[in-house]
Amino acid sequence: MASPSTFPEPEIPQFETVFVVNLDTYTKNLTENNGKTKIKEVKSTKVKEVIFHVSAPNYLDFLTIMLAKHNKSLYKVTEKKRYTFKYLPGASHKYMINYSRMEAMDVDNKNNYAKMAKKIISEKLKKVKIFIDMKNVEKLSVSTHEASLHDSSLLGNAANHESGESEDEETVPVTETGASELEREIARYRQLIIKKWGNDYDNSIMHIHSSGMEIPCTPAMSLTFSQYDGEATTSMPPNIPSFDPAKHEPVLHPMCCAASTTSMAPAPSAISTSDISSLTLMLLLQTVRDLAHNQDHAAIPSTSLPTVNASMPIHSPVILTPSKLTHFLKYAEQELGVGHAMVYESSLHSIGAGPDILVEIADQELAPIGLTPGDIIHLKKGSVTWWNGPLAKNEPIDRGTSMRKDTMMEDVHASRMRVEERPPGECPDLDYDLYHFCDNRQEWVPFPPGYTFDAEGSCEDQDPFR
Repeated sequence: MASPSTFPEPEIPQFETVFVVNLDTYTKNLTENNGKTKIKEVKSTKVKEVIFHVSAPNYLDFLTIMLAKHNKSLYKVTEKKRYTFKYLPGASHKYMINYSRMEAMDVDNKNNYAKMAKKIISEKLKKVKIFIDMKNVEKLSVSTHEASLHDSSLLGNAANHESGESEDEETVPVTETGASELEREIARYRQLIIKKWGNDYDNSIMHIHSSGMEIPCTPAMSLTFSQYDGEATTSMPPNIPSFDPAKHEPVLHPMCCAASTTSMAPAPSAISTSDISSLTLMLLLQTVRDLAHNQDHAAIPSTSLPTVNASMPIHSPVILTPSKLTHFLKYAEQELGVGHAMVYESSLHSIGAGPDILVEIADQELAPIGLTPGDIIHLKKGSVTWWNGPLAKNEPIDRGTSMRKDTMMEDVHASRMRVEERPPGECPDLDYDLYHFCDNRQEWVPFPPGYTFDAEGSCEDQDPFR
């Protein structure tokens, strides 16, 4: 009788890869706060590498070897008692992909493990990250024999550590200073960062962003870098503002940065300065009034009253007069660099803007009269200094100011702007808009409301349609 033909068993696909095993452990520390003792749980992560031939059937062998690598063999893995873990794919033979710990996939049964093995084998992943939580492992049963062996192995590992022996994991020497396990892990991660990005010549750390920008790392930044476990790697820092390349853009000149900031948001800066100045002025005036009121109503005692310190004289407040605006605009032309500031005197008079309240007027009210944003900022800031300084008092009246302004208007524009004195009902309705050329802005701008002009020459010369 012929023997039955024998068929070879199908070969089970497998692939050798490196597993980076991250074991999360927990320690309880005692802390005191206001005389009360509290137990604080501190989480730390131990990292070791294991070379393993992964295949779909060796699920239990995989779980056992991962624990043995971290000296946790006292916990027994069986068909009914297993622990869950997470995994992240790493480098393959084609490309490198960096994932965060939040994207890790759960493996809690044999089917999930088979899918993981199939993915590793098909994509030929060279390195895979494994995340194991010790709280899940502690739910397994403990072997008494293995526990005794575990205790002896701990003593042996301590002796090996003293003799200088090391395992195949990537280790960094850390000096024993009584620090907790978490602090030692953070120190180890920081040493890895220094090893990759450190400069041996000056002991500095310079991270190079993917855009090519060099970002210097302060000690606080490097500490934060090492604390973001699972969200950052030695090649990818955490996504926080201190590692943002936009925060490290070079500035060629400090004034350029200040000018750009002022041009983008001039109003908030001016308003904040005016608020502080106005509040200071109000407090000063209130103090002066209180002192004057107390001196007028105080009874004359038998002894002499204490005299006021001569080093702090009390000044009376400045009284606003029509000439104050003229003197301030002249000061703006000479000291603040506002060109042709006297041209805007009549326009500022029309809106009731004086040097005492100029900082309170919105920029939108000053722009239509022809002032540029830069001139508005100079006038607002300068008005506070001028009004609170000695120049606002006893300023001599310059009679030639208005004459020079009018002459300039006649020479430049061949006409003179003036306030419309006629009532609104008597003003003719024009079917065209009036414009005047502003030397400061170098463009034609509309006439301010309530203004007209006195044309020079004959009406025929002023007809724009001839």
